Amino acid sequence: MENGNFDDFKINDIDINFVERMLKSLPSNIYFKDMEGKYVFCTHYWNHINTPENDPTWTIRGKYDIDIRKDKENAIKAMEEDQRIFATKKGTSYEIKFDENGQTEYIQLIKNPVFDDNGNMIGIVGLINDITRTKLLEDKLERMATLDSLTGVGNRSYMDIWIEKNKNLDIYPLTVIVCDCNGLKRINDHYGHLVGDRYIIKTAEALMTCKPENASVIRAGGDEFMVFMPNTSEAEAAQYMEKVQDYISNIHIFDETLSIAMGSSTTTDISKRLEDLISLADKAMYIQKEIDHKRLGIPSPVSYTHLTLPTN
Repeated sequence: MENGNFDDFKINDIDINFVERMLKSLPSNIYFKDMEGKYVFCTHYWNHINTPENDPTWTIRGKYDIDIRKDKENAIKAMEEDQRIFATKKGTSYEIKFDENGQTEYIQLIKNPVFDDNGNMIGIVGLINDITRTKLLEDKLERMATLDSLTGVGNRSYMDIWIEKNKNLDIYPLTVIVCDCNGLKRINDHYGHLVGDRYIIKTAEALMTCKPENASVIRAGGDEFMVFMPNTSEAEAAQYMEKVQDYISNIHIFDETLSIAMGSSTTTDISKRLEDLISLADKAMYIQKEIDHKRLGIPSPVSYTHLTLPTN
């Protein structure tokens, strides 16, 4: 290939070193493995392999994934995928996640078999792409779609996901709490909606701060919240609501003390629908609001009523 003239370029002139130099100009990591699953070349060494320090002669050639990868679980997965390609002669693609030194990275791997002129498979060509920025953006968008923008707790989309994820899990006894801010309309009328929003935010803060790790707080809409508490008895739920009461009793907005009514329901019956549990907790909450109303409009910071879902 004189003077870089492509017309003079012969296929026989291509050697492995030239291919490596050419492919290294691309941002993706491209590699080739032989029929034993050993690396023949790799355009870039990535962060997740063990490379000796201060050894410019070290090469990936002739090594298996298990020899070089820090994450042995992903190394085994890579080798298993290679064996599947050898057996089926069909390509594959998948993603892996790394958590290292407090950083999360996502890698996409695309693998395809390579054949010679006679149709015989001679190895595997692979492409490794760093998709961390894309995945983190997807995660952020998913969180935005499932979290309430005002309070940061789950929204109804999050509730749907929670129900789907937990429908086949052992989460009983299951307790649902429904709660509602007392007097929000009066606060909105007297102080304005920005103060009313602060009332809602502080309610969410109390519910989140006091909850056990396995519980999920959801803003159902307006000033109404739900708390899903898997593996939680009626007594444990009562302890949680008392913690919320202690927390809220110390929160004041202007001359107002926060006040919320709470209703709860618990079941150990796996045949009961979550919708029935929510409905009963909602009924209990409205019973409590009526009790609060009869207290001449001066409810305690948190008041609650519990109703038990009847068993068959």
